[in-house]
Amino acid sequence: TAMNKIMVVVCLVAALLLAVQIGAAGERQQSFPAKKGETLQVEVGSGNVTVRGWEKATVQVTVRSMSEEQLKKVEMSQGGGKVLVEYRWEARQQERMEFDINVPSSFTVDIRTGGGNLQLLAPLSGNLRGSTAGGNVTLGGLGGKIHIETAGGNIEGGQINGDLEARSAGGEITIAGTSGEVQVSTA
Repeated sequence: TAMNKIMVVVCLVAALLLAVQIGAAGERQQSFPAKKGETLQVEVGSGNVTVRGWEKATVQVTVRSMSEEQLKKVEMSQGGGKVLVEYRWEARQQERMEFDINVPSSFTVDIRTGGGNLQLLAPLSGNLRGSTAGGNVTLGGLGGKIHIETAGGNIEGGQINGDLEARSAGGEITIAGTSGEVQVSTA
């Protein structure tokens, strides 16, 4: 019927517009040679940060945003056994930023984001620190010494093989289990 044909055309146009919008998103990727036990330091004013362990001797940083201008403001460098990812945005209006980072499975991680969700995902162990001023934290099957803070979100995690210190000023903390010392506090 004519109505079915119109619906098909409307759906195709909507799918095309969505594809164009997704395709307009920018991405930057950079890789650094790394050894187990070295350090990743992430300091971003805002944005969601995901760090995953993997079995490669490489730190791979992928940053996504709808704004090419914002992508240009991301600084990535390496020196002294540390990979540093920094992002500061001074303008009031900003597009969402996504930082997706793979590190060797045994690594020191220190992440600070002023606003956004934080995920640390297995296989990953070491001295793992993370804080966000306005987002949720997800911990997936980690090991080592973990220190996590959020000022305005929940902390949720699977099995932790090591010590955990978790603080949330405005949310719940749910951890499946740990094999070490646990310190938790909520406001």
